[in-house]
Amino acid sequence: PNGTVSTPGSSDCNTCPAGTSTNGVVGGSCVACNPGYYAEASSLFCSVCPKGRYGGGPTECVACPAGRTSEEASTLFIDCIACEAGTYSSEPGQQECTSCLAGKYSTATLATSESTCVDCEPGFFTNQLAPSSCSSCASHQYSLAGASRCTKCPKGKQRISGDIECTDCPIGKFRPANSGVACQTCD
Repeated sequence: PNGTVSTPGSSDCNTCPAGTSTNGVVGGSCVACNPGYYAEASSLFCSVCPKGRYGGGPTECVACPAGRTSEEASTLFIDCIACEAGTYSSEPGQQECTSCLAGKYSTATLATSESTCVDCEPGFFTNQLAPSSCSSCASHQYSLAGASRCTKCPKGKQRISGDIECTDCPIGKFRPANSGVACQTCD
């Protein structure tokens, strides 16, 4: 049977122990799994440790802790890399760090919760996944908290850097509808 071996003149087959396999050779010899791989008893092949786990020995793969993940076939805890700013992993063994959604950002590394992703402040936005910061809206645009895009101010209004809302153009200045510029001086 698969995952078993016998010696010359033997009357029965022996099971390969956990951490070894016959490397696909039926009746071959038991061979230890390489680092980053594991095998249960009677295995025909060693299996690769999946992303989010590392080889804790030839019989098992150990989950990287929350806030970290790893590449396939990782061999040591040191291979569990920290989730970057703008991402998090809330469960041990996650194959990928989860990105903060558009309109939210995070500066934390090793984040273990979606709560580290916070809304962009009014007047700022991000339309990217996994952002570590938000961008300011242009002077003729505004946004509410958690925005993934900015909205143009109505005609006759502009948003000055630092302001949250669009305000009227000052006396002697105007801004046409759908204009991509700040208030302009009347001629």
